[in-house]
Amino acid sequence: MQAGLALDTAAGLRKGGDSGPAVVPGDPAASLLLERIAEPDLARSMPPKKRLPPEVVAEFTEWVRRGAPDRRQDSVDGWTAPDEAARRAHWAFQSPREPNLPEVARGGWPRGDIDRFVLAALEQRGLAPVADADPRSLRRRVAFDLTGLPPSAAALEAFIANPSREEFARVVDRLLDSPRFGEKWARHWLDVARYAESTGKTVNFAYPQA
Repeated sequence: MQAGLALDTAAGLRKGGDSGPAVVPGDPAASLLLERIAEPDLARSMPPKKRLPPEVVAEFTEWVRRGAPDRRQDSVDGWTAPDEAARRAHWAFQSPREPNLPEVARGGWPRGDIDRFVLAALEQRGLAPVADADPRSLRRRVAFDLTGLPPSAAALEAFIANPSREEFARVVDRLLDSPRFGEKWARHWLDVARYAESTGKTVNFAYPQA
């Protein structure tokens, strides 16, 4: 937030900052946001140093003319901040601090610091960790987890023949480098973004909320 302006809620957009409302629904001429994005002086324009294309400015203008419809609620992911101090107190804006390692009963089980936190949470619930997966199961699990696909028979047998921690690290690196890794995890992002551009090769029409 600068100059009292916060754009992360619908109410903040309409309220504006120290200079007045950023957007006045239905009145492009009174909307300071439009004034700034159309500002010829790059030192004062939004965004700075690079002017938006005219067609984008026209789209913003038309949006305001139509009443600046905004599907957002006056909160951010369900969290409402009453003032600037409360916003800055949100966990996302805190500097990371190294936590103390929790005490655990099975001190020989953790292989690293993260394991101690996992084990502590299990023990708080009266649960115990299961035994390590056998090489075949481990190789299949990591492939499905990272790429959504099973390993080839040759890759599976090669790992079974050498199931060392070093080889497992190399397997993980290869899976992370695979295009299939990007495709699998991009799908989750596209689901969240509601991506869609076509219904198939026979019919195409716009998805207004995608």
